[in-house]
Amino acid sequence: MNKKLLPLSLLRAADETAIEGITRFQKLVFLAQREELDEELYPFKAGKYGPFSKTLYDDIDRLVEEGFITQSSRETSSSARMKNRCTCSRQTVRRQSRTV
Repeated sequence: MNKKLLPLSLLRAADETAIEGITRFQKLVFLAQREELDEELYPFKAGKYGPFSKTLYDDIDRLVEEGFITQSSRETSSSARMKNRCTCSRQTVRRQSRTV
């Protein structure tokens, strides 16, 4: 499996509902990889807020730059933090699976 398809598949499985926060996105990929896959696509280490993969973070940034993932930020109630939302459409997953 191409590793870029895993984050796109999770976004698609969310049925076009945004995944709130990059930390939550990292945790979802970690759990999907651990529970459902026979291989380690992303190396994770223990981070301050849970499992963290620099490779996954970079892939998400690249997928945003390439237009496969839409990412938006908004201020949270604490006003000191920003919350990221990630979404992708069904057409995006099809396009990515053909190009990768």
